[in-house]
Amino acid sequence: MSYCDLHSCINAYENEWRANNCNIESIYCDCYLADGCDWIWDCDEIYSITAELDAYYDTNNDGI
Repeated sequence: MSYCDLHSCINAYENEWRANNCNIESIYCDCYLADGCDWIWDCDEIYSITAELDAYYDTNNDGI
């Protein structure tokens, strides 16, 4: 199983859980892993960076 196969499987699992438990729209994150390209971010990395920046700049903890 390749990285992108695993990524697709986890994405499908998340969407199934969303459909069964939350009744919210599906999410789709492309698999951007490319041979010889170590610095490409996937959805998890983008989420982590966004959360870090949000926490850093949200000085009054209002989520904005």
